[in-house]
Amino acid sequence: MNHYTSPQSALDDFSRVIDQLAAELQLYAKRPQPNGAYIDKQNLLILRLTEIYNGITALQHYDAWTALETLMKRLQQTDPNISGYYIHLRTQPHGNNFALIEYNPF
Repeated sequence: MNHYTSPQSALDDFSRVIDQLAAELQLYAKRPQPNGAYIDKQNLLILRLTEIYNGITALQHYDAWTALETLMKRLQQTDPNISGYYIHLRTQPHGNNFALIEYNPF
């Protein structure tokens, strides 16, 4: 079992798994008398996994979220007593109109 160091590394592996499933299915389909129902079922699975992957990576600020997650994990390892983070996240190159977002899942 893998231990992922970042959301991006997990997604990279997820993408490789999808590619591997597709490649294996292509090889299976070239066999003599492949099971059509199995091929259809696997195609649907690969399609669904691809849709999930695309949905995750379609987040508008995906790169920022994954970078923040990595930084937060690194800081938490340095100081396990950290109980929260102040984050200044710029979404446009100019301007100083910022909104406060407070998130408390507890």
